[in-house]
Amino acid sequence: MRLPPPSWGLLHLMDCPRPWSLPRAGGGCLAASATPVPGPSRGPTRCPGHPARPRRPAWCEPPGTHAGVPGTSRTGATYRGGKKGGNRIVVEVRFWRLNDLPWLLHMAAVTDWEIMNPTDRAVARPEVVQANAHRNLLATLASPGGTAFVADDGGRPVGFLLIGIRPDDRTGEWQGYMADIYLLPEYRGKGIAKRLHEAGEWYLRQLGIRRITNWVHATNPLGQKASQARGFRVWGVMMEKLLTG
Repeated sequence: MRLPPPSWGLLHLMDCPRPWSLPRAGGGCLAASATPVPGPSRGPTRCPGHPARPRRPAWCEPPGTHAGVPGTSRTGATYRGGKKGGNRIVVEVRFWRLNDLPWLLHMAAVTDWEIMNPTDRAVARPEVVQANAHRNLLATLASPGGTAFVADDGGRPVGFLLIGIRPDDRTGEWQGYMADIYLLPEYRGKGIAKRLHEAGEWYLRQLGIRRITNWVHATNPLGQKASQARGFRVWGVMMEKLLTG
């Protein structure tokens, strides 16, 4: 399996509004290197190796086409506003874009703080939690294959799923890692998290990846239940002991 070069997501979003693109027959925008090159058609940069008129992967289309990711069409999207006949606002699930990054950094820190158990939160330093969350998000997005899906309500990000790819410690085979998922409280319970997971699984299948892991805290029974409902099973247990005296 061929993965894109590191830092693709942070360097090449002027041409492709996606962190990177899968290789496809007939053309695509998988970079041969991480160095932007002049492009004749769309803006100052293009994906290295692009032909003049490539058959672009669906998620390299301009924003607003809603192509490529399952469930992102306007007709098939998830809505909020429960009353029949009332105003309904489309919530689109899409790949992240560069202008999402400040929001993603902020929400990564919020996510890490919210999932922390009360004992840890009582002694945690917010600035340390924030710095670690920012570092982990940027490292994942800059890693080969790392990406994020964003739930978008009319141009406003309201949730995200962060995905990393890393080798299995036992077999060396690539596996997916759903690092973080978060939705603003008013958007929870509407099926949007399910659609984020479906988009993430679709993405990983395109790479030939069949094994996915995630991390759920022992004090987060709702997170455990949600993961099990999506087909995850308990694979390991992390244990802790505090040394005293």
